[in-house]
Amino acid sequence: MPKRHDGLTIFVAGAGIFGSDGNKDNIRIPAVTGNGPKSEANMDFIVATANALPDLLDEVERLTAELAALRERTRWIPVSERLPQGGEVVMFYDAVSNVVRHGWHASGILQWSSVADLYFHSEQYKWITHWMPLPGHPK
Repeated sequence: MPKRHDGLTIFVAGAGIFGSDGNKDNIRIPAVTGNGPKSEANMDFIVATANALPDLLDEVERLTAELAALRERTRWIPVSERLPQGGEVVMFYDAVSNVVRHGWHASGILQWSSVADLYFHSEQYKWITHWMPLPGHPK
């Protein structure tokens, strides 16, 4: 039988199952059995926990989205997927030398240039397999 507490519908489940029906406003909690102060304290704790759960689930969703965005910004991008904007300074991976370098991809010609004055063109162009944007400046 559902009970309403602070705008949250609480379903007391006799089997003691804790879960959600997919709606953060409908929380299933274990049944509280017995009478007296201990039983009331258990119910108060359960209600307080259930009332906090929607905010906690929102925070989990926010952090999950933030983590996904961070992973996307810091992943190695295969050159077969896409190339950086022409002239954008990035890190790139030289698979033959097994070295990470930083430099840029030239627009208009098939060439990677490193800040150490190394140029990867012709057959060497194929050595570069992945790239990644540089991280932002320290704050």
